[in-house]
Amino acid sequence: MLAATGAVHAQDRPVARQALEALAPEARARVAAADTTLGFRTRAVPGGRLDVEAGVLRAAYRIHAPATHAAPEAAAAAYLRAHAAPFGLDPTLGDLVLESAEQGRYAAHVVYRQTLAGVPVYGRQVKVNLDRDGRPTMVLSAYTPGLSADGFDPRPALSPGAARARAAALVGAIDWASTPELTVYPEKAGPRLAWRLAVHPVGQPVEWEVLLDAR
Repeated sequence: MLAATGAVHAQDRPVARQALEALAPEARARVAAADTTLGFRTRAVPGGRLDVEAGVLRAAYRIHAPATHAAPEAAAAAYLRAHAAPFGLDPTLGDLVLESAEQGRYAAHVVYRQTLAGVPVYGRQVKVNLDRDGRPTMVLSAYTPGLSADGFDPRPALSPGAARARAAALVGAIDWASTPELTVYPEKAGPRLAWRLAVHPVGQPVEWEVLLDAR
């Protein structure tokens, strides 16, 4: 799967059309303007938005939590543990890894990444905003509940070098590619292990994000 950075109307732009035509036919058939797995269908509920399919909160606004004066990551983790059920989280937060914690003058922002068998899950973050007193004020969640590691093999059959070569074969001549990173691509049929990398084609002012089945 490839996802083009840029607008949804990529096919209407001359540069984008040229970049699309340079792709291998099998890659061209799999181009997406954005990651469709993040297109959650939600509806408004008091204080947030509910995923109508998964039945979990995707957003919580205007949170009235007590001040903790704790470090942002500690305050965020404490809130998520106490409110794990509405978001569908594992109450131990055992599958969340701290990705960043930024403390500003008036607010803090803490981001966690969902993992499966130690591998980051593609696009699955939980973001907590806090005020200067350590009170959570908003949570945005792309967490996928129910991901099971049973039968999931985190060992790739495709090597990083082979993944890079495969991406080049799909995209055409490249002048730069990022180091392939393992990720878990969540699908309804089950989680898939994938290599993720960014690729710059030669002579094209475009960047492709490439996802390749690592098995």
